[in-house]
Amino acid sequence: FNSPQLYHNPKMMGMGMYLEWSASVDNVVFEWWPADTPAKYYCSLFGIFFIAIFCQAIMYARMSLGDENKHRIEHPLVSRLVKTLLYGVQFSVGYFLMLVVMTYNWGLVLSVIGGMTTGYLAFLSSTRYHHVSAGCN
Repeated sequence: FNSPQLYHNPKMMGMGMYLEWSASVDNVVFEWWPADTPAKYYCSLFGIFFIAIFCQAIMYARMSLGDENKHRIEHPLVSRLVKTLLYGVQFSVGYFLMLVVMTYNWGLVLSVIGGMTTGYLAFLSSTRYHHVSAGCN
């Protein structure tokens, strides 16, 4: 594995790790999700914004299942399975949002931040769960 091509790939030499402003990206995380036109890009911004809100909603639902004043599932096994399923979905959505941020596109990054902030305002800011980390975990 000591191939010189592995360490000196000319295609990778010009790739910078910096945030950039542009109204399009080739793909948003997946190859089947192109945002190569302004219309697709802005639709992607709105979609990511709502996915980030969804992440906070899942966090709220998971936290409120154990609260005696909120919705409570009486059967302990069913409660544990539902919480575990919600955790898995929340974890997956959180990692997806991390990958969106790693596109290094300002619009997409701000869409994630705006959605997480809006979701916090809508679901968590007036509850006792406001101390939960912003990492969607």
